Amino acid sequence: MISIKDRLAELERCHRWRAITLECYRAAIADAAQYAVALDDETTERHRKFLADLAGEVTDATRPDELLERRATLRALLRDYSEKAARYMGEMREGRAGAERALQEILASLMQADDDHDGRIRLALGHLRTVSQSPEGRFLREVLRAATDVIERSMDQIRKEHQLAITRFQTEIRGLLERLDPSRAAARAESLTNLFDRAEIEERISAASHGEFLLVLLRARGVRLAGVQLGNDVAGQLVTAFVVRLRNTLPINAEIGRWGEEEFIALVSTAAAAVSSSSICKRIMENLPGPYGCVLNGKVVRPSIEISVCGVNSALQDPEERIQDRIEGFFARI
Repeated sequence: MISIKDRLAELERCHRWRAITLECYRAAIADAAQYAVALDDETTERHRKFLADLAGEVTDATRPDELLERRATLRALLRDYSEKAARYMGEMREGRAGAERALQEILASLMQADDDHDGRIRLALGHLRTVSQSPEGRFLREVLRAATDVIERSMDQIRKEHQLAITRFQTEIRGLLERLDPSRAAARAESLTNLFDRAEIEERISAASHGEFLLVLLRARGVRLAGVQLGNDVAGQLVTAFVVRLRNTLPINAEIGRWGEEEFIALVSTAAAAVSSSSICKRIMENLPGPYGCVLNGKVVRPSIEISVCGVNSALQDPEERIQDRIEGFFARI
């Protein structure tokens, strides 16, 4: 016999567990906002605000599909902030490297200047000693000798103080560089989306022209539209997600360049990997078209990309000029 009291008690336990789970989910989002790694003030505050708003929406959710949508939003927010953190750390590394080069140049200049002045002054002192020992300088001998001794002692003292200052400077530079040296782990996302520009990919095609290689020509329709409708930030996120997916689809040795706003070229060495034009194009058409999750004002938007792709095998082409014609012709046609 079914006990209504037992069933009510079980239902109450389910409600308590649901409330506890929902509160833990909300608290996890709030903690992620509170303990987000601080970048520049504007970026970090926007990220924290978006997460705080999301935590409030989770609390107010009444249907399972709302929670599923919030899960996608959370993932997109964290991915977007991770990419911005990677770029921020990359800029910090570049700034640190530039500061290090400048400081090293300053140190080299100081040491070179010290050597130059020291040599010239000691040469002048040698001339003075020579004059004091000559017959013409016998009347000034004692005066010149005393003056040269005083100047030499002073120069020795200045040189020691100069060397001490340089040593202290070097020590401070080393300490500063140790404090500024960031982790290399943040470079991963940046390296995934690093693209050659048009001139660089042309140089690589020219350098590879003596061997057998495969060119994959792609047009990603939707990038320009995303920029117009949703803004440049969303268009940048869309390109980043597209390139990451493209890089995961191509062989590991592929070099990817951006030919235009929506045009991309991948260069694959067929000597390093057994690949065919048809197989690569097929994988691209299976994996790359469709919607991509991006973040706009803390909400997930899903701009779509349509793909046109063509493979060009260098072994089946005429010299480099013919390959250039194929590239220009493909992008002009579609």
